[in-house]
Amino acid sequence: MIQENILSKDPVLEDWRQTQDWAKQHSERTAVFLVPSYTDGFQVFSERAIVADWKDGTVGYLSPEYLHEWWNRMEELGIDKTHYSLDDQIKAYSSLSQGKVQNLSAKYKADYFVTDKTDKSYDLEKVNSNRNFIVYRIRPNPAQAEFEGLSR
Repeated sequence: MIQENILSKDPVLEDWRQTQDWAKQHSERTAVFLVPSYTDGFQVFSERAIVADWKDGTVGYLSPEYLHEWWNRMEELGIDKTHYSLDDQIKAYSSLSQGKVQNLSAKYKADYFVTDKTDKSYDLEKVNSNRNFIVYRIRPNPAQAEFEGLSR
């Protein structure tokens, strides 16, 4: 009840929740989402897996192996040990190229890419949007798919 009241007063949180609800209703339960590292809780209402977010690292003290993998994913999202503030994360995520998104998708088997609604657009299939977020279906990079097919 309290969470619903908070969500209804903040349009960004409201849109974040709507994005999660959309994911739950319109994607396979096994779908993986590439979400902004500086957001959190996508798994809660979407009931879908993500590549990584900043808060995932808070459980790193339980497992050095997990922490290593989590940090590798943060670095791949453009975050480094000297630039990890909220502003740094926003800048890094918004600067992801389409090629980088597709490469991350191939590596982590991500089906969807969620981004803030900005002036930057991607040549990907837009499947959902609201005032603050866009969800793209990630098409595999044809060259990458061909390479993976040859290497098997």
